[in-house]
Amino acid sequence: MVGLFLASSPQPHGSPLPGDPIAELREEAATERLRAALEVHRWARGGYPDSLDALAPDDALLAAVPLDRYSYARSPEGYALWRLRP
Repeated sequence: MVGLFLASSPQPHGSPLPGDPIAELREEAATERLRAALEVHRWARGGYPDSLDALAPDDALLAAVPLDRYSYARSPEGYALWRLRP
């Protein structure tokens, strides 16, 4: 016996998402690329850099990452990274 299930498409409720979801996804991707560049630095040099300026500016991971939008500090556990809002 074969059954067929029909469902209606979901109807949006309330208002649209605040802000620009595409811009938020881009910011999250940039943050992940920055974290990856920090890990590459650690693996290549044995530790995290003292500042984001120590990361290679021509690194392909960081090509589209605005480093001035981040606050970074080394810590005993590794590092702390914050994304600053414009």
